[in-house]
Amino acid sequence: DSDNLSYGIEFMTKSFEENKLFNITSIYEQISNIKNPITIPNLYEIDSEVTSLISNYKNPKNIFLKFIWQKKVKNYLKNYNEDNNYLINAKMLNKEYHKRVFLLRFIKIMLILLIYLYFSSKFKK
Repeated sequence: DSDNLSYGIEFMTKSFEENKLFNITSIYEQISNIKNPITIPNLYEIDSEVTSLISNYKNPKNIFLKFIWQKKVKNYLKNYNEDNNYLINAKMLNKEYHKRVFLLRFIKIMLILLIYLYFSSKFKK
């Protein structure tokens, strides 16, 4: 514009009405003669703690995490925009994730050790 400020337009629609959105944007492009729309960088940065949380949520290291921890993260993600403490809560959930992964690995090691001790004592007799 005249003040050298950027401007843009955003089109939105209700869920599952993407075809309507594509039709509207197609008509707008034809009317405005936009050949190559300018892409600007994302102005909304997501903290690395939150991206780490999302990554852990998508790829849990153990099936047991799905039952408890993933439900908490799902609730967190549903309320992300309204959460004033989103970063603190993301850190807390990431810590919980790593504690659970550690605990599950520890339990596995202990089970393997117990099995080994059981069979090694059985063969000595």
